[in-house]
Amino acid sequence: MAHDLRNPLNVIDGRLELLDASGEHRDAIERSTTGIADRITALRELAAAARPVVGPDLLAVSDLIAEAAARGPITVDIPDTDRHVVGDADRLTAALLELFENAATHGDADCVVVTVEGSTLRVEDDGSGAFDPDRVLDAGYTTDPDRPGYGLTAVDWTARAHGWSVDVAENAGLAVDISIGAPLLA
Repeated sequence: MAHDLRNPLNVIDGRLELLDASGEHRDAIERSTTGIADRITALRELAAAARPVVGPDLLAVSDLIAEAAARGPITVDIPDTDRHVVGDADRLTAALLELFENAATHGDADCVVVTVEGSTLRVEDDGSGAFDPDRVLDAGYTTDPDRPGYGLTAVDWTARAHGWSVDVAENAGLAVDISIGAPLLA
């Protein structure tokens, strides 16, 4: 993480030395400072995801999905389920939102499927490009150089804080299937 923060700072330092009156290097400086701000925000969210869950509530799974979808960049068909889960609504909504944003970034936003079966909530997309399913949950892993690579780690840590697990499966070589195993209640 320190490496991720130092590189943009080194760019800023170098470009400031070269800055001329025309501001030729201003865009590079702005990209670097934005990158630092994005990484700091991501690290704060990651740290929050690892906190223990205190005072969980009984939550309707369909309501959590609907709330995350309403905040996100894609339209999600809300599964017809009467399942409930015990957890922290804000953190679970943020985790689902991250999954939806990830799907929109790496796949076709019209091809995201959310299902609830047994004790599993699954978010599946038709993701494009190569990725390593064994590393997708690792902090800093990304296939998009404009993203810091902490979002799916935060999803994993949020699930673990609730006593759940996250599984990643590659489908047809293109899709990522994120399954959150949780004690879903009828």
